[in-house]
Amino acid sequence: SLSADEDFLLCQAGFSRLGTVDIRNKNLPVLKTFASSGTMYYRNLCTGLVSGKYNVSVDSGKLTFFSENSSSLSKEFQISNTVSSEANGMTAYGDKVISIYSNGYIYFDPETETASLKTLPVHKIKGLLLKGKPYVYGNIMVVSYCPNGEFTIIDISDIDNPSLIANVKIENTSLDIAYVSENSILIPMRNSGLLKLSKTN
Repeated sequence: SLSADEDFLLCQAGFSRLGTVDIRNKNLPVLKTFASSGTMYYRNLCTGLVSGKYNVSVDSGKLTFFSENSSSLSKEFQISNTVSSEANGMTAYGDKVISIYSNGYIYFDPETETASLKTLPVHKIKGLLLKGKPYVYGNIMVVSYCPNGEFTIIDISDIDNPSLIANVKIENTSLDIAYVSENSILIPMRNSGLLKLSKTN
């Protein structure tokens, strides 16, 4: 997870370890901190920056919010996490966090939310069991589900009433977290290469 000024990385470093890396000199990265965390599931850092400034680590018991200062990433605050799982993940959406949960998703403002996350409304698309790691660009969310070789593209312009753009399954492959830009979607396919979807006029 890249910091707002692109000077530091927040990275998962094993099943229960978290690291921050100084990359101001791109040719000589420096490990700044290396600390124990709770159970860290596969690829379970929040993608993107919440409110344009917070990197977020996701473990089985808490969400930890970090921001950049002049010399490192520093912990700002934590909230309880009751919705984490190995299969699913979280992504930034403006000042909110979207969490894939219970075959749909929830969303919340981490600086103001006081309810238990698992009690929040789950937003679903009829007939779709949504699972995986999400990435948001604009109002498009792409969710990659590794075990099934499945990815789902969703329009979240109306965040309470999402609409399905596409749901695709690719046999005999595993999909990693997508990267989305204005004109394309890139999805790593482990040993099978890289899937690129391009926007057409």
